[in-house]
Amino acid sequence: MKNNYFKQLLTAVLMLCCTVATAFEVDGIHYYVNHDSDFDFKTAVVKRSVDDDGEVVPSYKGNVVIPETVVYEDETYTVVGIDIAAFYGCTELTSVSIPNTVTFIETYAFYGCSKLEDIKIPGSVTFVASEAFGETGWYNKQDDGLLYLDGWLLGYKGHEPASVDVLPGTKGIAHAAFAQCKELHNVTLPEGVSIICNKAFYLCENIINVEFPTTMRTIGGEAFAACHSLENVNIPNGVTTIGSEAFSGCKALMDIKIPATVTSIGASAFYGTGWYNNQPGGLVYLGDWLLYHKGDLRGEITIADGIKHIGVYALAYSEYLTGVVIPNSVISIEDGAFGNTAIKEITIPNSVTSIGSSAFSGCSGLTSIEIPSSVTSIGDYAFASCTSLESVTIPGSVPKIGQSTFIECVSLKNLYIEDCNNTLLIVDDDLFQASLDTLYLGRNIYCSNSYGDYDIFIDSKLKSLTIGSGLTDLSNINLRTSYESIVVTDGNKVYDSREGCNAIIETASNTLILGCKNTVIPNGVEIIGEEAFEGCDELTKINIPGSVKEIGECAFVECESLETLTIGEGVETIAYGAFGYCISLKEVIIPNSVVELGKYAFLGCEALECVYIGGGISRINEATFGECNALKSIYVMGETPAVVEVSNFTEEQFASVELNVPAGSLAAYQAADVWKEFLNIKEFDATGIEELKSENGKVQTTYDLQGRKVDTLNKGLYIIDGKKVLVK
Repeated sequence: MKNNYFKQLLTAVLMLCCTVATAFEVDGIHYYVNHDSDFDFKTAVVKRSVDDDGEVVPSYKGNVVIPETVVYEDETYTVVGIDIAAFYGCTELTSVSIPNTVTFIETYAFYGCSKLEDIKIPGSVTFVASEAFGETGWYNKQDDGLLYLDGWLLGYKGHEPASVDVLPGTKGIAHAAFAQCKELHNVTLPEGVSIICNKAFYLCENIINVEFPTTMRTIGGEAFAACHSLENVNIPNGVTTIGSEAFSGCKALMDIKIPATVTSIGASAFYGTGWYNNQPGGLVYLGDWLLYHKGDLRGEITIADGIKHIGVYALAYSEYLTGVVIPNSVISIEDGAFGNTAIKEITIPNSVTSIGSSAFSGCSGLTSIEIPSSVTSIGDYAFASCTSLESVTIPGSVPKIGQSTFIECVSLKNLYIEDCNNTLLIVDDDLFQASLDTLYLGRNIYCSNSYGDYDIFIDSKLKSLTIGSGLTDLSNINLRTSYESIVVTDGNKVYDSREGCNAIIETASNTLILGCKNTVIPNGVEIIGEEAFEGCDELTKINIPGSVKEIGECAFVECESLETLTIGEGVETIAYGAFGYCISLKEVIIPNSVVELGKYAFLGCEALECVYIGGGISRINEATFGECNALKSIYVMGETPAVVEVSNFTEEQFASVELNVPAGSLAAYQAADVWKEFLNIKEFDATGIEELKSENGKVQTTYDLQGRKVDTLNKGLYIIDGKKVLVK
């Protein structure tokens, strides 16, 4: 069990285990979140403990009970693993209880826990590293020879064995259990053994023959790699998985047969074997797998009928391969299968159910891809760096889009996510590029990435958004960007875009939750939702009808081109930051119906020159008009001065801004806190003011408040046909 192989890895392993994203602690046990887990089955892994400075410390001691599930930030995670060196060097750890949800125990997981004498591996475990329990109290009590623990052969203690006759009742052979055993010649595996973990017999140069039992299911990566003398293996019916490089470099292995039960073969599983070396140039098949190619592939090729799997990197880096005909028998396209080829177009048949990680990555000539409805799995980086890819359709059958699936697809313009009732899980931080122009969302989206971030389209310059019938919950995705068109299809039962308004309206509450530069808010909308127009920097004008009662927090924040704002009589609340940093807005008329004006409502409106404050306002909160440095005049309609926070105005504004107050209220304003600081306070007759409804701002017999006749109207108060009129 102690050998040079592990000593060489120890330093690298300890460094690796210190870097983990999204870590948390519950009841003294440290975990990290597995972000690749399903949205309705979230998983966590036990990791090394760290102090407040993030330094690794062996703090686990006494009796540690690892729970089956753990709750973090209101989410429940199932504990599925024990990470590399999780309990390494915890010399005060006396016992540990591992739940039946754990499926793997990594290298050095409990190494050096010298007081840990009693260990139980639950039946749920399918992977154990041989050094997981090295130098524990349990290990130190074992006699020299083969080491067994709860159905696992972990390796050996003492001298290298020449022969391994595995005991009946053994379930699996641990990771690297006999790696680099130069003396090992013979291995006998009884019925019952189903798992041989990675590198179990790596570089055992003198093994000649291996007979697998009929119970065998998994042969791990590099399990027999570089066993140069290995001549015979029988892979029985029932085996499903053969890991990467499982038999690579077995140059004496001339004859290989795999059963139809095998559904996964890792990269280079048989590379460098005598069998591989004897294959002619061209496509290399084994059973119902296309595993490799030898030599250059040019132009278009046709894969043989009856092939079910296109193997890992089977056609990768074929720089002259421009097209592939895939037969209807193919059910899986494995990792990297077409990576970095010159293919320009490809038809994926409706028989395919899975597309592996990096399957088409680097196919720079590929312009479009239609994924058939038979596909239920798309791996990470599947289409990464397809720099000419312009259009993608994702069918409702796909439950998840993995990490960086479309990263660096710099020409991607059209994304169509088909209608269905199932939620699409997106595991990514930067999924779509700025080139994305048109988006159709036909289903709910759930984002699960390392930042807990929903902004997967935030860097896209989308012009067109269509919401299909299956998208009924927008709470898990941020769609805000500078659209030109927003449409909700008629079949949607939660949202609508009534009257062609170019917006998303929550039908039941009449809340507009997303708008764009071409939005026309229809009468009947009652609430403008939080951040509904946030950052819509091409919006130049907006008319808010009188049906609206509330303008939500940050509803129009950073609409930097907004110049014309009409707030209808009927609006009651303008919430926190609603129009913050609308830097082109020059005039604001707040109607009398408004009774609540939130903090920072017009903060940073640096071009704002004139404000009309309706008579319903009793309080102007902190920095409502803060940083409005261009302000020249204020009209206040309330005869009783509103309570106002001093942070709204600067000393320079108190000296320069003209404050206009209703006739008869001058004394009240001159005595009121903050208002009294204005040096230029004037009265005007605010009674009987009506709203102007003429066209083009031109009417007859019009005078300003000083009695001077005017011919062309700007915004403000006028006497028109004997009546005071507010021009908006």
